Amino acid sequence: MKSFTRLILTTFAMLTLTLSAAWAQVSVTATGGTATGSYGTISAAFAAINAGTHTGSIQITVTANITEPAAVTPLEASGVGLASYTAISLKPSGDVTVSSAATPTTNRGLVELKAADNVTIDGDDPLTPGVRNLTFQMATSTNITAVIRISSNSTTGTAGADNNTVKNCIIIGSRPSGTVTTMSYGINASNYSTTSLATGAYGNLNTTIDNNEIRRCHRGIHLNGASATYPNTGIYVTNNIIGSATLADNIGQCGIFVAYSNITGGATLSLVEGNDVRCGDVSPTGTGYSSTIQGIELGTVNSGLRVLRNNVHDVMQPTASGYGAYGINISGSAQCDNMLIANNMINNIVAAKYTTSATSTFIATGLRFSAGATNARVINNTIVVNAAINGSTANYTQHGVYLVSTMTFAQFLNNIVINNGVGTGSYAIYSATNANITAATVNNNNYSAPSGVVGFYNGAPQATLTAWQAATGKDANSYNINPSFVSANDLHFTTAPTPLESAGASVAVTLVTNDIDNQLRPGPVGSVNGGGTNPDIGADEFDATPIFPPTLTFTSITGTDCNTALAHTVVADAAPVSGTFSSLVVNYSYNGVAQTPISMTNTTGNTYTASI
Repeated sequence: MKSFTRLILTTFAMLTLTLSAAWAQVSVTATGGTATGSYGTISAAFAAINAGTHTGSIQITVTANITEPAAVTPLEASGVGLASYTAISLKPSGDVTVSSAATPTTNRGLVELKAADNVTIDGDDPLTPGVRNLTFQMATSTNITAVIRISSNSTTGTAGADNNTVKNCIIIGSRPSGTVTTMSYGINASNYSTTSLATGAYGNLNTTIDNNEIRRCHRGIHLNGASATYPNTGIYVTNNIIGSATLADNIGQCGIFVAYSNITGGATLSLVEGNDVRCGDVSPTGTGYSSTIQGIELGTVNSGLRVLRNNVHDVMQPTASGYGAYGINISGSAQCDNMLIANNMINNIVAAKYTTSATSTFIATGLRFSAGATNARVINNTIVVNAAINGSTANYTQHGVYLVSTMTFAQFLNNIVINNGVGTGSYAIYSATNANITAATVNNNNYSAPSGVVGFYNGAPQATLTAWQAATGKDANSYNINPSFVSANDLHFTTAPTPLESAGASVAVTLVTNDIDNQLRPGPVGSVNGGGTNPDIGADEFDATPIFPPTLTFTSITGTDCNTALAHTVVADAAPVSGTFSSLVVNYSYNGVAQTPISMTNTTGNTYTASI
């Protein structure tokens, strides 16, 4: 009998230990209320905090893999009900995953902050290798979901979610395939509702999204506002990896979306910096899907927003059914003044050969101003739009840079813009109206459209750089060359000689003091070939041998009767300022009609002659 009793007690003790372990995946420590607690889910820990069980400064630690309920419990704001806390930190212990229910509830998140302030979700466990040790993962679903939701709880700006940070996490959304267009979000800012994730937030202040890896969502980071009266100031989206080279894990429609971040000027200017973004299909010959895609979209009420040092690449929408692909798209107009877009690499932007309409939205564009942002400063960006493969429209349209008629530049300086499209619809830069640039400083750029047109201005194509310069009265110190990039996928420069070395407008003019790699301009430090007193053109500050244009002086030609076919000898004195050259070609026109270029012959020293 004693042995039987001992067996029962032992079994009970083991069962108690097992249940205790099962309920200990989430531990809580607090400076007020109940000092410690153990829970099976983050939702259960949030419920205890909402009930006032734990108060003060609270630490939540996820110690093992957990599965949240289908309808999670949101964290309420301190002061709502019995909730009372000053700050909350959520961290992992080891490599752990927080999963959703097998069928996530539509219009809900996996972790929800409901006007909660001072919450930091930090996925880095310093005692575990790697910096992203905490994974939040939604089960695949056609329901509308968000992995992490940061929500206001008032339309009057009185209950914003303030001073919240999500960093060092792996965030995997619910998108069930690489072609589904059902809305799913990695990180979503909205006004709280259990029936919608689409209404923008009111007055969320100081939101930081840093160093996360986000994939398998239709929209990666979606920080949407709803009111110019109650903007979401102090948005910082930095150093995130968004998208995947695997189609099923890629971002669908948009990598980063920001709207209503600032009304005008001030010290709370928002920042999108250092992110690596890709979205859409992963192949230019793929099938695509029914959505226009964009790496970064900037909506309305984004005064003074800074978009710096981002690598936006492989934004591909190859469907021949008519949808666009944009690297960075400025879609907002009202209160979208004085944006700074600098040191970004925008590469491999691809759409189909769909239309010859220059103003169509169903095209590829590297940097697109599709609404009336004003006084934009676009400095030291490198933009490459690749040729379309799918589709059959000849002379199809695509743009390196597109300017809608209602936008204006303050500065457009030191940019490389390359459009590899084929045909007369492929423009390096398209200006819908002269007012886009008439009052702006536009210079020290490099435009290249090898099989297309350099620019559109004054209502007409400007086929060459010379024609663009003559029409605009701008870009006197600009170039039309093919840069020496490391590779098609790496838009840094080699050390090969190039006129783009040290050829940019000065830092005193641009106020841009570093490059995409945070190297100082001009420079970089330690340069042995270039360096110089001025920055390089493009997003990369590199060290190459500069090539300066030669001095060229033509001798005078005695006038003769040009109605008679006579030979005219042209003599030029040509001296290289840097490097060497082995030949000169004279281009000329007769009655405004370009003639066949003629090679000049070096007769002696720096003297070259040709006979026209």
